Amino acid sequence: TYGYGYTGFFRTRTRSGARNEIIPSARRRRGGRSRRGHKGKWRSQGSQGETPQESEITSVYNLSKRSLTAPELSILSKGLSFVPSAPVDVFEWEVDQYKFGRSLRLAEFFGPSPSLNVPGQTALGLKSCFDPISNNASIKTFLQTVNKETSTILRKKFKSVGNLTGLERNAIKSLRSDHSITIRPADKGGGVVVLDYSYYREEILGQLTDTDTYELCHADPTVLFKKIIFEVVANALDRKLIDAQMKEFLIVEYPRVPILYTLPKVHKDGQRPPGRPIVSAVGGLLEPLGQLIDRALKVPVMQLPYCLRDSSDLIEKIESISLPEHTLFITIDVRSLYTIIPHDDGVEAARWVLENTTAVVEWDVEFVIELLRLSLRLNYFRFENKFYRQRRGMSMGAPMAPMYANAFMFLYETKHIVPLFSDGLKAYHRFIDDI
Repeated sequence: TYGYGYTGFFRTRTRSGARNEIIPSARRRRGGRSRRGHKGKWRSQGSQGETPQESEITSVYNLSKRSLTAPELSILSKGLSFVPSAPVDVFEWEVDQYKFGRSLRLAEFFGPSPSLNVPGQTALGLKSCFDPISNNASIKTFLQTVNKETSTILRKKFKSVGNLTGLERNAIKSLRSDHSITIRPADKGGGVVVLDYSYYREEILGQLTDTDTYELCHADPTVLFKKIIFEVVANALDRKLIDAQMKEFLIVEYPRVPILYTLPKVHKDGQRPPGRPIVSAVGGLLEPLGQLIDRALKVPVMQLPYCLRDSSDLIEKIESISLPEHTLFITIDVRSLYTIIPHDDGVEAARWVLENTTAVVEWDVEFVIELLRLSLRLNYFRFENKFYRQRRGMSMGAPMAPMYANAFMFLYETKHIVPLFSDGLKAYHRFIDDI
């Protein structure tokens, strides 16, 4: 079951008049801290059946055939976001100082930040290299003082204190050089999972055999797909639907190929966990298209009923509801929502949202829909040395995925869920991702 929650309040009573309660188990966002389970401890579950070892830091699940040493367990228990200390890089230090000074000069030049979603303005575009000249004496003096002090510190000979022992640094090298294992963050709970790469590969290939969802490409389709996107964007420029700056933003000159990986669901199976497929498409062909679609859909989607921004939004809505006795709190989930949305139904939902809300859409609706169709049709990725195209649904990690899924679920709920329970439904809300 996928982590997309729906909550409703129903009034009910048993024959004897006793109160019924349905209390759901605690749910967590992917990657969040666990409130139950191992309480921040790590566990090693090797194939030899050894007694699980524990630490008071982070959960570590060793599901591989490799027996981890104490230093290896120690470094993994620090978490995958831990950064080993390194010698001071003077050049990087100077670059950081320049960026800091530029941020001050930009703040002085532009003044207070303008409000978001101003008609005729868009936050999308390539990053600017503009660095204004400041005549502010206070800013100049402050930056000169900072540069002087940091230069003095860097000239001094001081011994840096590392945050790892020698054994732990050797453990990093040993784990990195072992290609028989793969290390991944757990899908939920914030733990670290060590898997045999053979099992990790087998599990992914098993998912890719679903021909209703994926199809194998005969070659790298990047060049072909880039040409298709260029023609659509160039046509939009000719029709004056976008300007030259937006065209430059939408065309990725040197795209990165999206990569498929999975997050092991150890909360589902502690020995042979299934994987949640994620496509890393940062810098890919479809990233700017997804950002534009996400921006076009966000305000209209937030105007729809049922949609929750985050946990705080749910709490606020619950506090405003007067709940009588014998109210039931019920949750339902949609399994693998992102990958099961039919393309035509998803596009229909997006179009309905864009055309039937009061939100101002910055671009022509037909142009946004055309980009959405492209993003769905050209959604490809690489696993190992093979390329695949996703035929159904959308990849987790796509910029517009939460908005797209919210739009689809709104139409589905309106037709198939809410009408069935309208008599006893006190409130109904949906949460897909933080938006």
